[in-house]
Amino acid sequence: MKKLSLLISLDYITNMEKKSEIDVIGILKIVVPLILGIILLIFLFVPKSFEAATSTLKNVLPKKKTVEGDIGLLSWEELEQIKPFNSLSEALRTPNEVRILNMKSQNIDEIPAEIAALQKLQILELQNNKIEYIAKEIGQLPFLQYLYLSKNHITILPETIGKMKYLKHLEVSNNKIRVLPDEISNLEYLEELDLRNNRLISINPKLSGNRGLEILRLSGNNLTKIPEQLARLDSLHHLDLSNNKSLNLRETILVLAKFPRLQNLELSDMNIQLIPKEIAELRKLRLLVLRGNKLSQTEKQNARNLLPNTTIEF
Repeated sequence: MKKLSLLISLDYITNMEKKSEIDVIGILKIVVPLILGIILLIFLFVPKSFEAATSTLKNVLPKKKTVEGDIGLLSWEELEQIKPFNSLSEALRTPNEVRILNMKSQNIDEIPAEIAALQKLQILELQNNKIEYIAKEIGQLPFLQYLYLSKNHITILPETIGKMKYLKHLEVSNNKIRVLPDEISNLEYLEELDLRNNRLISINPKLSGNRGLEILRLSGNNLTKIPEQLARLDSLHHLDLSNNKSLNLRETILVLAKFPRLQNLELSDMNIQLIPKEIAELRKLRLLVLRGNKLSQTEKQNARNLLPNTTIEF
């Protein structure tokens, strides 16, 4: 009897194990294809979804303004590491190697057409010479970034200057310039323009096209008016109008109040004796320079009261 019970128990256990094996196999037959199907779906669709999401993100993010292509423009830090050429004749021997040409204080009286051969030139220094004439071929220096022409005898800038697309800094102070060519508005990368101590009576309104201009130096001219169009210079933060004694201060302030980002204003040596109340319109100023004017202590305090958040230098 005991032997029979044992046999029955063993048979029951064997049957249960077989049944369990059958159940496991059945489950595996269902689960394995399901897992493989999920893997296949991930392989087929997720990369495309990720790619689409990435593409959408790229379109949404703001695009930084860059120079077209890799054309070899160097940063100021990189240019500082390069040894300059010091004469045009030397530079013309290996024109494709010239990035900097420094011909300061060499009694030069013109910029010749041959300079156009220096197609990779990026800094041209010609300060303190006797230059009266600038050849139109200077506009054939496509990658010039910095042009220094101060302390010469220049009376006019050639129209071709507008072809120097990547020009960032133009310094022509201490010359005899009376007008600016319309083409100066084509310098879309221009950041600083120095026209101090020339013979300008007015500013060409076309200058308003230089929307990237940040610093404008106009001191020591004969300006009588600031064109309202210049208020379009929405990157301009520093303006020097010192020693332009013919400017009407009230009218000038009302125009300057329309400049959206003007922070630093120089009005030194303007024969200012009274501070007009309109100066309160320049509330965005961080710095106002009024050195060399004939202001009483009362007027100085008046200026401080009208511009309480501005640093004023007398």
